[in-house]
Amino acid sequence: MMVSRIRCNVSFGFFFVPFCAFLWLFFECAKPCKGRWFRLNLMAPFLTLVLAGCGDPSACMEAAFERAPSGDMLPLQIAHAGGAIEGHDYNNSVEALDFWYGRGCRWFEIDLDWTADGRLAAIHDWNAASEQLFGPEFNGCWMSRQAYMEQPRLDGLTSMDDEALGRWLNAHPDAVVVTDCKWANVDALALLSVVIPESLPQLVAQVYHFEEYDAVRALGFEYVILTLYRMDATDEAVFRFAADHELAAVTLPLDRASGSLPGRLAEIGMPSYAHTINDAGTFRSLRARGVHGIYTDILCGCEGGNE
Repeated sequence: MMVSRIRCNVSFGFFFVPFCAFLWLFFECAKPCKGRWFRLNLMAPFLTLVLAGCGDPSACMEAAFERAPSGDMLPLQIAHAGGAIEGHDYNNSVEALDFWYGRGCRWFEIDLDWTADGRLAAIHDWNAASEQLFGPEFNGCWMSRQAYMEQPRLDGLTSMDDEALGRWLNAHPDAVVVTDCKWANVDALALLSVVIPESLPQLVAQVYHFEEYDAVRALGFEYVILTLYRMDATDEAVFRFAADHELAAVTLPLDRASGSLPGRLAEIGMPSYAHTINDAGTFRSLRARGVHGIYTDILCGCEGGNE
């Protein structure tokens, strides 16, 4: 089971800022000042924003953590590919991390793929995703790390490589990144353990096959998610593996999350996530089936979300 290092980091500001606002309001109203009601009216919009956005953590679902079947406090939502921003999904950008972090999100899934010179770029792939970021002439263009970082993007956002990801995590010590390294996953995670070793406590390594688990744990990754979208294993095989291994969670595509597996996993204390879910109604339906949380592009229930 996951230990306390990765757990709910409900911001102190959720409570401190509204508390200070109420104190200010109380003392302002107590002053025998002719203009206090005028000042109070000016403060009303500010107080409304503070109390609506910060006073109740459930007002923004991406800020919500809940005790999972494992007993750990885990997020209800994980920002898929960093989260969509300005209508751009699969962007894996610095701006997306900053945007959703500022709205309370603390867990992010980031795509990583190999560069032509053997490093890792935060990109979904060098085909459709590369075309989306840079234009049709870049479909199939396998870039070096330097070329990727220097190439201007059509969305105007900032690309990340392995080192940039480490710098962002270092600047946000309460953030967690779930890795999505589709090709040569164990080698990619080994590279991360060398390039950004100080970030390992903030990384949750996804594995795509049972056989990867021991190798990834041996690299020093304490937190591992088994993700099923590239596996042919039966529900029974997944259930047995989850029962016998220390996993942070099991992540399922929507078709498998809609079956009986999430409920069975919950019975043995294993949290499950579904991907990629951008609709609050679907989220609620999955929760009723035992799914703990979702990977989502547009975080449901908050600004920019989809109710």
